[in-house]
Amino acid sequence: MKTPVPLSRRKVPPELIAAVRGPVVVLMGSPSEVGNLLEQLKLPDALCLQLDLHQARMLKADLEARGVTARVEVVKDFWDMHHGQATLLTFSQMGGERELKIDLVDQGFHSISPGGRIVVWCPTVDDSLFPGLLKRFFGKTHAHTRRQDLVLWAVRQDGDDRPRRRHELNFHARVGQNPSQNFICRPGVFSYGKMDDGSRALAEIARVEPGDRVLDLGCGHGTLGVFAGITTGPKGHIVFTDSNARALGLAELNAHAAGLTNFTTVLAADNADLEPLGANSFDVVLANPPYFAAGSIAVRFVEQAANMLKPGGRFYLVTRQPDAAGEVMATLFPTFDAIMNRGYTVLLVDKQMELRPIPMDESALEQGEEIEDPIEEIVGSDEIIPKRGTRGTRFRKRDNRKGIGMKSRSPRPTRRDGTSHDR
Repeated sequence: MKTPVPLSRRKVPPELIAAVRGPVVVLMGSPSEVGNLLEQLKLPDALCLQLDLHQARMLKADLEARGVTARVEVVKDFWDMHHGQATLLTFSQMGGERELKIDLVDQGFHSISPGGRIVVWCPTVDDSLFPGLLKRFFGKTHAHTRRQDLVLWAVRQDGDDRPRRRHELNFHARVGQNPSQNFICRPGVFSYGKMDDGSRALAEIARVEPGDRVLDLGCGHGTLGVFAGITTGPKGHIVFTDSNARALGLAELNAHAAGLTNFTTVLAADNADLEPLGANSFDVVLANPPYFAAGSIAVRFVEQAANMLKPGGRFYLVTRQPDAAGEVMATLFPTFDAIMNRGYTVLLVDKQMELRPIPMDESALEQGEEIEDPIEEIVGSDEIIPKRGTRGTRFRKRDNRKGIGMKSRSPRPTRRDGTSHDR
């Protein structure tokens, strides 16, 4: 199947232009899609809403480069602003999170008055979601099919005052000896409906002590920071940071639900956003970067951790793509370690961790062969994880009862001996 031409490179259909009435509000969309649309519409003072601060800044730069005047704002919910009889414009992106698209249409419906409308530009004629969504929330829906794309639009009718409905899920999670905690998650935030395995892998490794000042980079809905906050106690402090405004709102909601009062939230997309927190001011930095950015966000988190940690502070980053982050850690930290847990690599800086030498087969190391160990059962768990590595590197398993919430630590199995970077 031929890949459709991106909407960012297409001419705006005349049917879409004809459907626009009144003020224009653009809901999400990539910076290039929104820029292309507004450049061709030539409408003054459109409002563009984004969930993510990084995306919003990229959109501002794109609009400035095109000479387009528009207002760009970051929101956690689209219905937080009422737009009267405006036209909401959005895009049916290839792929993307289905639940977020449903939430976008639902919140869009409640953000306009009767007579307001929504217009959706679809890159293919066979979109399987938005035609039904618009009919479900708005009733009568107009569809204009073209050779390569589809334009849908619908108007909110008088008397349709259905109540708002939150699209969210609750889940329970427990780490170490902490009590189980309830978390609320919503579409548009990573790991919808569960504590992801990467966060759990990190939480089982990280050492957080009472009284610690902890920075949770890319906090998502806040699982890592909440468990860290329970451990730090009233004398400690947690700072949740994320570029996603909805994620930050959920972290605050979940922290309050867990009984935490010793925390703050910071909307941050780059190093400058963290400067007000103070350099070298944190005992612990936790980071679970997203994997879709090919390591670029992980690299930024490493740089931020190096700047924010106190001398002797502890840093833990979980990833399935350790190469890029490891290269940067090798330049910013004198030594660091790596532990395999739950199929993830946890890169860490922790001077109090006890390391044990791990014998290597030097001949296999020279030939770059893979070395395998027999499978071993984790103490205190039914889970079995094979120990294996390449280039002579062996990651040992650990007792997964330890981690955030444990005040004292027994020696942990670790990486290869005598190295500061795992290549």
